[in-house]
Amino acid sequence: MARNESDREDLLKEATGLVPRIELSTPAEAEPVLVGIRANGSLSVYFGADPMVQFDSRGLLRRACVDSFLYRTQGSTLARLERQRTPEETILRRHDLTDTERDELCSRLAGRLLALVAAMRAGTMTIRGQVPASETPGKPTVQEAVTARLGEIVDEIAARGIQLAPPIPTRRK
Repeated sequence: MARNESDREDLLKEATGLVPRIELSTPAEAEPVLVGIRANGSLSVYFGADPMVQFDSRGLLRRACVDSFLYRTQGSTLARLERQRTPEETILRRHDLTDTERDELCSRLAGRLLALVAAMRAGTMTIRGQVPASETPGKPTVQEAVTARLGEIVDEIAARGIQLAPPIPTRRK
């Protein structure tokens, strides 16, 4: 984890692990939204710098960043990780969410995702950029590939709510 974070200035350019990816705007969002797919099929959505949600290849919530807190799946709940810095080190303080806290957070995230897909399906979103910039003949366009994957995951969320991925292993030094 980086010692110093800064707001992303150009997520479309910087999110190199997400190929394909698109940056879009909708009337409901103040900032551009970046949606991308990793090589393993996992999906990430950035609503500006915050919030951010990442799903695994099965569409299960893996992690999120909301209100400057990092959330990581623990399997049955989410852990909220708060960075506390000293001149010598960065310490992560962990709080496992209660069922109520988890449900409230997941509901907030689901609402944003459902509204994004509703705008996508209503045709009120505008593509601001994409990577790769050019299309491959005979393959789905970047926009089609990304919006289809987003739609699949959000349709599952609409049907059964946000489901959590298995716990993310903790790295040891």
